[in-house]
Amino acid sequence: EGGMTVQEAKRLIRQVNVQALKKQLHTKECPCIDYTELASLCKEMGLADSSDEARKLVLAMDEAGEIVLFRNKVYLDAQEIAELVSRALPLRLVGEDDPRVKEFEELHDRKESIDEIADRQVRKFLWVGLLALTGGTGLFVRLTFWELSWDVMEPIAFFMTTGFIIAGYAYFLFSRRDPTYQGLMHSLLASRRRRLMRRMGFDYQKYKALEKQC
Repeated sequence: EGGMTVQEAKRLIRQVNVQALKKQLHTKECPCIDYTELASLCKEMGLADSSDEARKLVLAMDEAGEIVLFRNKVYLDAQEIAELVSRALPLRLVGEDDPRVKEFEELHDRKESIDEIADRQVRKFLWVGLLALTGGTGLFVRLTFWELSWDVMEPIAFFMTTGFIIAGYAYFLFSRRDPTYQGLMHSLLASRRRRLMRRMGFDYQKYKALEKQC
């Protein structure tokens, strides 16, 4: 009456074989093996009669957190993988009713407002730059063909061009970026944002910390 059934015996033998498989995996020096190697081990130890059963067993071990199956590679130390991921992505999720969520939303709205102001100011500055370049070109045309002559304006134009080249090279040395119009716009935007944040008392470090948490 208190004897063991065949199904119970098979279940216990399966559990013993699974534990033996775990011990054998932990003795391996390599932190990961191929999926096909683990499936073959499962069949060799009698845990699976077919490739389909071996696949189901490997997936079950992955779901249980015993191993990590990723891109046909089996990582044997799931704990170590979890710690590496947690260090790479230090996220701290908070609930919706947490007061930090509301604080983050308020800071996010303020940051969007600052970004819009900075974008408008930089675009105005770039339009002023276009007008200045256009006006300078018109002035050179006037001086070349009406007031003076090309013999006088040629060296002036040469030194003006050389000055722009030197300015672009200096920009590259100090900013370590290519002297392009797009790079200039991004630099101006970043500089303008920092100034507006300091002026408005916006705590950017606190904003980034809340962004990770929320």
